[in-house]
Amino acid sequence: MAGLTAAIRLRRVEIDMGDLDPAVSQVLSGFAEAAADLESLYRYLHAHPELSHQEHATAAIVAERLAASGYQAFLCPGTAMAAAQSLQVRMFGHGGHGSMPDQCVDPVEMGAATVMRLQTLVSREISPASPAVVTVGAFRAGDQGERDP
Repeated sequence: MAGLTAAIRLRRVEIDMGDLDPAVSQVLSGFAEAAADLESLYRYLHAHPELSHQEHATAAIVAERLAASGYQAFLCPGTAMAAAQSLQVRMFGHGGHGSMPDQCVDPVEMGAATVMRLQTLVSREISPASPAVVTVGAFRAGDQGERDP
């Protein structure tokens, strides 16, 4: 087996690995089949996307594949190994005309400054060793172009 040559074709790219050690050949013997299986799974998942936090079919497929490989898999709905909290903030200012911004307390500017500060919380205030995510999912302000709300 010392003169065995392996060539693997994956997505129209051929990789010629030349003469391989028998141990390497044994490890790579199922690679082409596994690669085809993973490509099939990849195509399925991308053809059937699920909404965030509603990945029921995807979780079932992963659990099934883990079980087939001898691992125990537990499906638990919701956020796993993390805490999720939602918060709605409403800011009030003192409106006025856009030509006199010095006489207004602009809640849009307050909101924009708040969003900017929230975006730096994780990068500047939390240790990189501590996992954290802060997301501003929506920002709504005013409905008139010439007036500060």
